[in-house]
Amino acid sequence: MQRNDRIGRQLKLKDLHTFRTVVQHGSMAKAAAELALTPPAITKVIGDMEHLFGVRLLERTPKGVAPTAYGEALLKGAVNLFDDLQQTVERIESLADPAVGEVRIGAIDPQHGSLLPVVIDRLSRQYPKMIFHVTHGNSPDELRGTLRTRAIDVFITRLTMAPEEDIEKEMLFDDPLVVVTGRDNPRFRGRTVKLAQMMNEAWCMPHETHPIGAIIRQAFRAQGLALPNVCVTCPSMQLQSALAETGRFLTVVPASYMRFRSDKDTLRIVPVDLQLSVPPIALATLKHRMVSPATKLFIECVRAVAKEVMLSPPRGKSVIIGAAEAKSMAKLKSKR
Repeated sequence: MQRNDRIGRQLKLKDLHTFRTVVQHGSMAKAAAELALTPPAITKVIGDMEHLFGVRLLERTPKGVAPTAYGEALLKGAVNLFDDLQQTVERIESLADPAVGEVRIGAIDPQHGSLLPVVIDRLSRQYPKMIFHVTHGNSPDELRGTLRTRAIDVFITRLTMAPEEDIEKEMLFDDPLVVVTGRDNPRFRGRTVKLAQMMNEAWCMPHETHPIGAIIRQAFRAQGLALPNVCVTCPSMQLQSALAETGRFLTVVPASYMRFRSDKDTLRIVPVDLQLSVPPIALATLKHRMVSPATKLFIECVRAVAKEVMLSPPRGKSVIIGAAEAKSMAKLKSKR
């Protein structure tokens, strides 16, 4: 019998599950407690696996046990195997009802208040049995890591469209940044202004380590300006909007946020050109991984909503967009 056949016959899914649990806890005793097994039983499972592969899978550390290089390789394979098995179960269930399933989505804060609520609302009305799990990410790199571990099925954020070895990216729409303030703020109403005229206003913006915060600061530097009067730094779009609604603060949000927010009358866009070229909103999935039917429905709905964004500006709003955004919008309209 060939070695691969022998491993395929002797290695069991429950052994892989046991190994993965030990690595997750970093302790055989903790894994034994979770799995309702005895520590000697756990030790035997790991020992048998090491004998089967002929390599050391775990090593002791001052903090417990950790996988060796061989163990890391096995763990990655186990994660992929269990994910594929879960996807297979969902596909089998979908044969009876394609609208039943779970979608695991990753997104950064702006999408929580703009695109995602629209997509989820539409799908949940059409497919009431569908379940959505939304994971917050602080950066595109964090979402990439979450996708690679298969903890999410898809994520939506700003992405450059440069190819990546293991991630499939699809551009959805250009989403320029706009300056907003409260509806009743009398400042800068009805006329185009320059950033230099807004230096002494009270600003609320994300910290410079935040993706959007870094882009905003870049806009000021590109025009030879120092930072404005930043009174509040925060990563929350909800807090930024709430402060802007008072009429005392200026902040910067994606144009899509103004399209989709439920209470559109509390904020207004200040007509200022930030002269920025920002990455588009894109959808990302893992290459060579078959997504579930529910995830396919989610992606199709995202595409439909994205097309609506590209074909129409915010109602009753005036958005100053850059050349790249205008070109993309004209190109899409020509295909209509």
